[in-house]
Formats: sequence, structure tokens, C-alpha cells
Amino acid sequence: MKFIKNLRFSGKIVVVLICILLIATFLLFPYSAVFMVLSGCISIAGTLIVFSFFTKKNDELSRCTSLLIKLIKKANTVYIMGHKRPDFDSLGAAAGLFAIAKSENKECYIVSNKKPKALLKLYTEMESEFEGHDVFMPIDKAEESINEKSLVIIADANCTKMLADENILKNASNIAVIDHHATQTDINDKTKLLYIDTTSSSTSEMVTLMIENSDDVPITKIEAIALLSGIIVDTNHFTINADRRTMRAAAYLLDKGADIKKIRSLFRVDENLMQFKAKTVESAIHLKPDILISKCECDCEEAYVAASQAANDLLDIDGIEASFVLYSVNGKVYVSGRSCGKIDMNKLLSHVGGGGHATMAGAQFESENIDEAQTIIENIVNDIYKEEYR
Repeated sequence: MKFIKNLRFSGKIVVVLICILLIATFLLFPYSAVFMVLSGCISIAGTLIVFSFFTKKNDELSRCTSLLIKLIKKANTVYIMGHKRPDFDSLGAAAGLFAIAKSENKECYIVSNKKPKALLKLYTEMESEFEGHDVFMPIDKAEESINEKSLVIIADANCTKMLADENILKNASNIAVIDHHATQTDINDKTKLLYIDTTSSSTSEMVTLMIENSDDVPITKIEAIALLSGIIVDTNHFTINADRRTMRAAAYLLDKGADIKKIRSLFRVDENLMQFKAKTVESAIHLKPDILISKCECDCEEAYVAASQAANDLLDIDGIEASFVLYSVNGKVYVSGRSCGKIDMNKLLSHVGGGGHATMAGAQFESENIDEAQTIIENIVNDIYKEEYR
């Protein structure tokens, strides 16, 4: 973060140098002074715009990082919780927040009941790293343990219906929310920190930059691996919604020991899931010339892995701007939506109570009829884009 931290000073130097250049021009070349003044004004304006953008982002990052650390210091115990059906981003962000709490010598737990098969390797690695300390705490035990001095940090979600468990918030007096999804928050007034940045690629990226902003927060190799895994998954290997901040966060994690080969091994899936994913991609049909939809027939708990990966793969087809993959688990139908950026997936799926990010969003239907859910999605797409595709 040294570059960002010095940005104000550097910006001021640039402005001062431009002013000196203008004065010198007036004295030495009076006939071309008007042209130089206009050029100088344009240069100053451009400099200030860039300067303003980065310092504003840095101010928010610094403010939220400082407030989070203050909340952690005041707490007796820190509980970190993600969303239902955890993914690499929610677990990666939780691992980074665990590192921040640990640096303040606080008792800290990641609240989780389910350990999805797709994340089992990462869960196991994290447990091995901190052998002798229970990194993960079951939800029922967390509900009993939380008191008025506890801090609950919500990572990668900002509304109660998406949380791994809503009841945990009932006894919590101090809540912090860190997320990159569009604001839908209905979390109560006990929230002391609400840090939402929809321009970030992932919550793992946000937490990484918070760690980098805190000079004295050490992170272990597995924490760096978890954070980088979250960034890689949510950017679809740096192809969607990744910018220079994303790359800087990734470089920082590599410096801290994140191992790309190790991360690739974490992403491996079993042969059955790979076959379901291939069938899902193969059976996709066109909703519109640049929008594909498909159904994943996998009937296991890990169906969301095959569905989300298939939705990503469909975007690799030339000319495709968005994709939907529907799947059914435990009597409910879910949809994974992906976009290259032209179509706002968060806005589109908000029509069925879903949401997320402009390039990556999801929704669920109470009905178990997957064909009915597909028809609803098709009707929404047709209604929203009827003018464009006329």
C-alpha cells in the first residue's frame, strides 16, 4: 500500500510542478502563454480527477480498516460468518479476517456447520495450520457462546436471508459487515461497521487490501492461499471484474506465500462433477443470440459447484455475454447467473428476489419445478431486453 499511502503527497508535487511550469512559460514565452495555460489546466484537472478517485478509495479503506481493528480490540471474542453454501470467496475472506483478529491476540472462530466437498481440502489445510486451536465452530455452539462483548463479522453477505445462520445475530451487540455484493442489507442497528464495495472483484480482495493497509498484520501461507483462491474464483481466473487493485492484492498474497500450484489442487473436482458440468455446457440453449441457459441435472449437494463452473464456461463461447444455469437441491431450485459486464446480472436476478454482483449473481425458487423456474427466467429476460432484441 506504499504507493497508495503516498498518493496525496505525489499528487501535490505534480500540481506544484505544473504551476511552476506555467509561471516559467509566462516569463519566457509570453506569446504562447494562452495555449500553455489551457494545456496546464487540462493537465491539472486530469491529475486531480485521478488523485481524487484513488484517495477517496484509500480514505474509505483506511477508515474501515481502522474501525474494524478498534472493534476487534474491544471484543472479548470474534466470530466470523459467511453465507449459506460457502464458497472460496466467503471462506477466503473469513481466513483473512481470522488473521486480523489473531494479530490482536483475540479468541476467534469461523462459524460454519457445513464443509462442502469442494472446499474440504481448504478446510482441512486451515485446521492443520492451527492445530491445537479450533478454527471452526459449529453454529449451535456459537449461538450459545455469543454475548454483548462479542464481535460478529459477516463476510461476503449483507442480508440475513443469505447468512449461514440468522439466529447468531440475536445475541450479538456488535456486528461488522464486509462485502462486495450490492447492498441489500437488513441487518439490525447493532451494525457498527458496514463496508460494502461493489467495485471490488471479491470480498477476499477487500480483506486482502485491509490486511495490506494494516502494516503489522502477519498472515500465514494457508491464509494467503485461501484469500487468493477467493479472488481467482470470483474473477473467473482474472477474466471478469479484475482491475489493478485486484492484481495488486494478488501480487501481495503471492509475496506472502500463496502457491498457485497448491491453489490449483484445491480447485480439482471429482470425475462425476466434471461430467455433470460437461453435460450442462453441452445442453445449453440460446435465450437470445448472446444469452445462454442450461439445467444441471446433478442431484447431489455439490450441484452448485458444477452449475457455477458451467455458467463460467459458457461465457468462454464467442459472442456470449451472459449465462444462466439452473439446478435443484433439497426441493429448491437455484440459478447461477454470470455476465461479461454488458448485462447487469444483479439487476436482472433481483426481479426474482436474488442478487449479488453485476457479473455474478444468484437466486433461488421455493418451487422444486426446474422447468417452471426456467420459464420465469426466460420471461424476465424477454421483458427487460425486448427493445434491444426487437
